[in-house]
Amino acid sequence: MERRSVSEHKEHFQTILRNVENDTKLEVFDAEETAGSKVGDNYLSVVLKTVVNGKRGNGEPYSGIFMTKYLPHHRVFAAAMRNDEVFLNEAHVYNKILPYLGDIGPKCIFADKNEIIMEDLKSQGYIIKPRLDLLDLQHCTALVEKLATLHARSLNLKFKDNKLFNELLSPLSEAVFPLDDKPSMGTSLEISLTTAIKHLESLEQSDAINNGINLLKKFENKTFSIMSNLVKQGQNKYDVITHGDSWINNLLFKNNKNGCIEDVKLTFILIN
Repeated sequence: MERRSVSEHKEHFQTILRNVENDTKLEVFDAEETAGSKVGDNYLSVVLKTVVNGKRGNGEPYSGIFMTKYLPHHRVFAAAMRNDEVFLNEAHVYNKILPYLGDIGPKCIFADKNEIIMEDLKSQGYIIKPRLDLLDLQHCTALVEKLATLHARSLNLKFKDNKLFNELLSPLSEAVFPLDDKPSMGTSLEISLTTAIKHLESLEQSDAINNGINLLKKFENKTFSIMSNLVKQGQNKYDVITHGDSWINNLLFKNNKNGCIEDVKLTFILIN
């Protein structure tokens, strides 16, 4: 999207926050925008942090820190990655679906086809782990438990009100493993599989490695088709809402004073 001027940016946040805070007289004095992530950490969006200062209608000071994800129309791979579809999916999830699923992700104060504005959870103790680090067992277990919560709550919603469940999912489009012939992110799986086989073949051979090679070769030129069929909606009574891209940059962890994981939040890029 085309960037706003400083005054337009302040007015934009003021309009949003007046609605969120239910305060028609809330004033925004400053809305300072800075980089919200390191270079290379985000592929499908531009992330910026905004520090807002102002005054509530009753005269009390107001402050807040927010993270905004912008859709980068200018990026050369935007069409190939189906950025428009992905962004519309995510905005719909924040606006319409997450309110039914509880505190799975950060609070979203605004979402449309061009930008998604969320609360910054850093002040509450949440962090994103460095993307080149591996998650240990404790972090992996906490993530699986949070994903299980997402699945269970969506299944509960489905069983309680199947009509509502289907209505909530109907605007979503499959952008990763679509059934059409247009480019998509999912096609990279075929390249990744071929690369994995070549790497295994370059190693010193053993029964275990040969078994791995033979297993992977069974899926050559079939992976995308298999995944496309697996993510079709409405195939099974127990189909649930899933995250779709639960890699390290979409996960926020919070530790307690003993260093144990207290909570995990998911930010949503994709959903199936």
